[in-house]
Amino acid sequence: MNWNGAFPFDSHDMSVLYTMEVARHEERQRRGAEIAAANAALDIYAGIDGTGPYSDRAYEAEFRNSFVQRLYRSWGNEARYYRRGPSLDGVSTPALGIGAYRSVRERYRHKASGPKRIFLAGYSRGGAAVVYTASLLALEGIAVDGLFLFDAVDRQPFNAPLFIPPNVRVCFHARRDPKTGSRSLFGSYATRRMPGAPTIYKQQYFFCTHGGMGGTPWGVADPDGIINESNDYLPPGAGGARRPSASAAERLAGDRTTREILKYTAPGAYGALEAYDAYRHLGRTKVTLAQEQAESARVWIWMSTALKVLRRDLAAVPVS
Repeated sequence: MNWNGAFPFDSHDMSVLYTMEVARHEERQRRGAEIAAANAALDIYAGIDGTGPYSDRAYEAEFRNSFVQRLYRSWGNEARYYRRGPSLDGVSTPALGIGAYRSVRERYRHKASGPKRIFLAGYSRGGAAVVYTASLLALEGIAVDGLFLFDAVDRQPFNAPLFIPPNVRVCFHARRDPKTGSRSLFGSYATRRMPGAPTIYKQQYFFCTHGGMGGTPWGVADPDGIINESNDYLPPGAGGARRPSASAAERLAGDRTTREILKYTAPGAYGALEAYDAYRHLGRTKVTLAQEQAESARVWIWMSTALKVLRRDLAAVPVS
């Protein structure tokens, strides 16, 4: 290479390049230190949220204050993992459980100055996913110190046991009260410990909807103040208790004259209205907006306090 006796960069260019390289080196060191700290941390958290919209942007708007995400944000170190829940078809539930397992296992295997503790949290189908995570860890003899389930359900035919994996030491399960009528077709998941297992299982019922159980309480209701889960979802602060404008189907269903005409002239359309009525009836709960807000807040207090106490008590156990 012939530079004709002249260096190809002036002093300013060299200064800029040097500064950029130093910045890159410092960023690599900082990130490396964060990874090392996360791997060496004694308390590991992995949380998977509930079913929601396919769009990540819409999902984030609905679940920004979910309980699983709030636990993630408040975790005291970088050994934490959070993933949104599956979309409505739920097919990604097993994959979400595997992803959490891989993250936890990587951090657990890293050397640390003391015993590591694993805490898993999941809401709705995300609860089913973290139960699957715990079962995968059980195959390697890795204990889960705390499993925190927010109304766990499983709505697809995948590995659906009612039992909590035997490697779970303590499980807290906040469940919706069956008397609420909320999501009556959703089957509950992981509601008892394995026979003979030493798992401590504690559950408590709350009088709010399935949405309120996970920190996404309803902000709309029928005109009489009762929450109807067939309504469009609006989180608190995004419209208050005001219902969205009535849909065309609602207006049509409420017009008795139109219904009678359709009954004899268009049986197919009338049948569709009958199905809509059934859908609306099935979506009616027995929960008011005031109950929803109060009970959802109680869920958070019960679960977050349980996690805090469990971490404190485990930290006080002497290392043999």
